Amino acid sequence: MKDTFIYPGEYVPLNASGMLAENEAIKAPGKAPINLIEKDCCFEIELAVPGVKKEDIKIYCYNNILSIQIPPVRGDRQRTKILLQDFEKGNLFTKVVLPVDADSQFMTAELKDGILVILVPKNVDHVCQDIERLIVY
Repeated sequence: MKDTFIYPGEYVPLNASGMLAENEAIKAPGKAPINLIEKDCCFEIELAVPGVKKEDIKIYCYNNILSIQIPPVRGDRQRTKILLQDFEKGNLFTKVVLPVDADSQFMTAELKDGILVILVPKNVDHVCQDIERLIVY
């Protein structure tokens, strides 16, 4: 009898040879690459969101946790056969824990060339302010 264990990651079935095929990618569903950059006066969060309109992006902040939500983009993919898909338009939900000195009350967001850039100024008072919805410019 083989030993069993619980793996906390995503289940990826292997092909008959027990190896991943060249075109199979292991990725977390609904996640996008994120950059969190600390500058002198602010924190800059960059998020790759290809093919998404700024009106569809929902950004919230509660208890210093920034939530970014984008609904799935519906298109004519039901009539096409997808051979390889490394990214999906929309259908994203991710959270970023902001640093303690981030001032979420005055953060701004801009979408440019498929990159969502959120600027969060630094605050010396360390006061967390909940944001119902941030408008993306």
